[in-house]
Amino acid sequence: MTRSDETIYRGEMLYGPEEITMRVCVGGVELSPARSLRFFERSPRGYQWSWDDPWLLSFALILDATNNPRAAYRWYESFTLQSVMYWPYDIWEVTAGLLRETVQLLRANHAGRFPDDSTCALLRLLGRPGNATQAKGGGK
Repeated sequence: MTRSDETIYRGEMLYGPEEITMRVCVGGVELSPARSLRFFERSPRGYQWSWDDPWLLSFALILDATNNPRAAYRWYESFTLQSVMYWPYDIWEVTAGLLRETVQLLRANHAGRFPDDSTCALLRLLGRPGNATQAKGGGK
């Protein structure tokens, strides 16, 4: 299943009385890590972001947005290092369309090296709340 470009992925840090939980939703429904864990067994703690073990999240977002395990394997590391590690810790959001565009951007800029500085700057803005729709012209 391919999600519409406008589908929003959102991550939230939930502060409970005794523990902190990280939740990732797509279109308002929690995104289970189960599908990603079939391909990728690197993060047994589940989804994390910022500097705290974001590899599974990057893989899961690319896999879900593209429905392509090869793309997820190929681009999750660059996506993590150039974008997800810089996302806000409490809350972030990004659209399926922007995730697919990010994979295209990484492909276009990748010649055995990381993307150029302007591409890196763009990727770091992806997770900022509000940018998901503004980047597509939907924000004010």
